[in-house]
Formats: sequence, structure tokens, C-alpha cells
Amino acid sequence: MAKPIKSYKLGSIELAVWAGEKGESYSIQKSYKDSSGKWVQTNFFFASEMPIVQALAARAVGEMSMIRTAVGTQGAAPGRSASNDPVDFEPLGDDEVPF
Repeated sequence: MAKPIKSYKLGSIELAVWAGEKGESYSIQKSYKDSSGKWVQTNFFFASEMPIVQALAARAVGEMSMIRTAVGTQGAAPGRSASNDPVDFEPLGDDEVPF
């Protein structure tokens, strides 16, 4: 199974970035315990959780944009060049983005 190239988590909400042939894509999910105590995942959010979703999305999109700019691969997935050859990069650490 494919793994995300980067993930961001705040509380019970997680955003994952996936590399693809046409660029990156994003998935967002929330984990919680149901009434029986079993952990479940959903992609539905309460209105009060939307600021967290927005913050995670802004951070992910901003960081991926900086990486593409740094390696000169507009439109290519992070970690790939426009010719689809691997490109090494170091994602920003949690202490380097003010969230």
C-alpha cells in the first residue's frame, strides 16, 4: 500500500499528502472512539473543527508549494522533477512553520 509523502496532525484530525503523476493530492480524516469504544475514521467534520482543517490545509499546501518552488518542479509532485526523476528534499520541521 502506498504511503503519504508527508502528514500533518492536530488533535484527532490528520491531513496526508500523496504523490501522484499529476502532482500531489490531499486526504483529511478524523479519528474518534464510537459508543462501543472502537476507533473509527471519518471525513465528516463539525463546524467547530473547520478552523483546524483550514490550518492543516494551509500548512500542507504552503509547504508543498515551497518545496516545488525550491526544486523547480511546478506542477510535478513533491519529490519528483518535471521529468519524473527523483529529487531529494528535506521537508520543513514542525518548529520551522509558525502553527
